[in-house]
Amino acid sequence: MTDDPGATDDPEVNSSRSQWWELAAAVILSLATVSSAWSSYQAARWSGDTTVSNRAATTARFDATKLSNVVNRRATTDVTSFAVWLEATIRGDHELADALADRFQPELSRSFEAWRSASNDQVPPGTPFDRPDYVLNGTAEIDALLNQAEDHAKQADEATSTVDRYVLTAVLYASVLFFAGIASKLTSTTASHLAVMLSGAMFVIATGVVISLPMNT
Repeated sequence: MTDDPGATDDPEVNSSRSQWWELAAAVILSLATVSSAWSSYQAARWSGDTTVSNRAATTARFDATKLSNVVNRRATTDVTSFAVWLEATIRGDHELADALADRFQPELSRSFEAWRSASNDQVPPGTPFDRPDYVLNGTAEIDALLNQAEDHAKQADEATSTVDRYVLTAVLYASVLFFAGIASKLTSTTASHLAVMLSGAMFVIATGVVISLPMNT
């Protein structure tokens, strides 16, 4: 007697069916082995992209910080120069005030002249720093570097997510290899067939996930 519901009393038929199941298990094993290697390869490739993107983001942030320090020092110089000019103007030392104004940095000098010409007062309301045309050189570069850092960080996050999904498929393929591998070791024909069918179903699911993932060549 046998526990295979589809078994017959003909040994040749049973042997033929058994060979088909063994062939199916062997094909699944072969495909899962290749697919698992592919998933591992892709995970490694995307992991490399994660490292590159993170390094690029770090470099962009470092460059932005370095340039920001330079811009901040220039801004401090402008504020100090203007404060001294304002003090000299208030106490009536116009010679010193004019000498200071002649030595303003280009960005401050441009805004300063527009600020002075906007009013007839000796000291107009507000300061040149309130004007939209006071923009220090390097500000746009800082914004661009920070945007680059953000873009690289997003790319790193996306690559990390892809790595995780490829690792998941590698785990699924490992399960396929396990069930397809033990199918021939099981003494119960029904259990053996169920193991093959389960491995086949898991292979289809894992392959579907792999097909949906981006490829890194």
